[in-house]
Amino acid sequence: ARAEGQPLGIPQWSAAEQAKLLATHAPVFEVATSGAFDRPGALAWREAESPDVDVTQPVVYQRIAFTRYSGRTLVQLVYTMWFGERPADHAFDLLAGKLDGLVWRVTLTRDGEPVLFDTMHPCGCFHMFLPTSSVAALPAPDPDDEWAFIPTALPRVSDGERIHLRLTTRSHYLVDVGVLAASRSAPHTYVLTDEHVLRSLPLPDG
Repeated sequence: ARAEGQPLGIPQWSAAEQAKLLATHAPVFEVATSGAFDRPGALAWREAESPDVDVTQPVVYQRIAFTRYSGRTLVQLVYTMWFGERPADHAFDLLAGKLDGLVWRVTLTRDGEPVLFDTMHPCGCFHMFLPTSSVAALPAPDPDDEWAFIPTALPRVSDGERIHLRLTTRSHYLVDVGVLAASRSAPHTYVLTDEHVLRSLPLPDG
């Protein structure tokens, strides 16, 4: 209803409504931990030439995006978790280095129902789609094209449930996705932070 009359079909919400929407669909992250590199946190400038991750408090960045589908504008909720590094497993590990993370995106129908989930690492690698039963992937236009990778489908998320993401240690690969009762307690609660704060970070000298 908030999109009616808007030229681009983009809903107009208050800040409180946006926060409630993002909190409602925020997933549960289960990260196997074998070192500080598996602890998520806030990006910050310190003495290094590139940002570092402050792991004193778990932080997940959030934003609202939009996509066009069949001439309609759909809402997408984007959650990004950052880690300080992906440690090397061997001397020639080309995937290792500072900063690693996971992006989780939820696409909603016009009535607010999650219809498609997808995920990737912030570098743009390992993109996977996890559809609900409401949608199906179109065939690749060319059989030789690399097309949407769909490891599994997800059921409808009912009231009182959350998506549960399980990540490996070190590589932070997403290895399992399921649905979890929201009443199940987690050892740590992360803070949802507006991703737009990353447009301007204070330097160490202020």
